[in-house]
Amino acid sequence: RPELLAAKAQEMAALANVRAVSSQGLPTVTLDANGSRTWVTGRSRSDSYSVGATLNIPIFTGFNDRYAKQQAQAEADQFQASNDVLVRQIEQQVWQAYQGVRAASDQLTSAETLLKSAALAAEVSQARYEKGLDSILDLLSAQATLADARASRIQTELNYYSALSALGHAVGGLANGQAAGRWQ
Repeated sequence: RPELLAAKAQEMAALANVRAVSSQGLPTVTLDANGSRTWVTGRSRSDSYSVGATLNIPIFTGFNDRYAKQQAQAEADQFQASNDVLVRQIEQQVWQAYQGVRAASDQLTSAETLLKSAALAAEVSQARYEKGLDSILDLLSAQATLADARASRIQTELNYYSALSALGHAVGGLANGQAAGRWQ
């Protein structure tokens, strides 16, 4: 998820800042080297070379380095703690979305069973009506039940795909095959 990646990047930057601040109070060595050549036309040439080294040893900075390091570490700890909270929130969202998909899948299975049962009842009622064993009201009632079962099946399929999209958002996206098939 993008917000988790951004939070991790901030945490890594804060840890890099801790390392940078920690090295500020350490001694430093600076090396310098120069070379030059001077030509005087028709007369002579002169070469000069120089090498230098500078050693800088901080003796006392008024505890500034120590406090800067503690502040940088506190900021890094704060980013890490907020990332832990974000990870827990995302885990909870993923779990809830997964359970939503499972429940919607179970409801879809029930709706399919109900549709098959209503279709069979409508067929039986049609046959009984044609034989004169059922009234038109019985036939219309069975057909209304079949229409309701079809509508319920469509609604539960819509609920399933809505739950699946919520899961996709929670995990940061679904693979192509996961969106088309049913989760068990």
